[in-house]
Amino acid sequence: MPEWNAQLVKYGARLFHARRQFLERLNALAHTTHRALTRDAETLTLQYLPGLPVREPLPEKEEDWSDALLSALHQSAGEELRRGTTLYGPHRDDFLIQVQGYEARLYASQGQQRTCALSLRLSEVSLVESIRAEPPIVLLDDVFSDLDPARRRHLVEFLTPRTQTFITCTDLSAFDEATLQDAALFEVQSGTVSRRA
Repeated sequence: MPEWNAQLVKYGARLFHARRQFLERLNALAHTTHRALTRDAETLTLQYLPGLPVREPLPEKEEDWSDALLSALHQSAGEELRRGTTLYGPHRDDFLIQVQGYEARLYASQGQQRTCALSLRLSEVSLVESIRAEPPIVLLDDVFSDLDPARRRHLVEFLTPRTQTFITCTDLSAFDEATLQDAALFEVQSGTVSRRA
């Protein structure tokens, strides 16, 4: 076996294993977060798509990933030489986002896709919080533009008690009076930033 493939199998198996575990953890958090943002109207699921031909259920152990990658590289050696590229490995990994069982990229509305992206980002907040034992600072740029009023309200309610959050927007109507009173508001006009009273 070429040295390149030996290294790819050794470190690739480690990556496959770690990514599978990470996606399982993120999937559970994203599912819960998405339900909160949509008030239980929608479900979100993440599915790991490893860059390697393996069947469900995905391998549980690093050694099993190693065996699967080694087998795939062995079987594709001729095709890889012909095409001049490595056909299998963690560089080919992806993951699928589904809303209500349908692929979000193809079937979700713009607002649903935006909510999916927010669910993933906010799930990372919970993940970082569990690892570091403190909530991170959240930065959200123009998150309200594609959300309907109900989703905007749910997002604000989800964030308010949890984290220090910086949100940029062009319209404050998504925020209720209580939230605005507790917030520090800054306005940017002609490149100058000033605090609103």
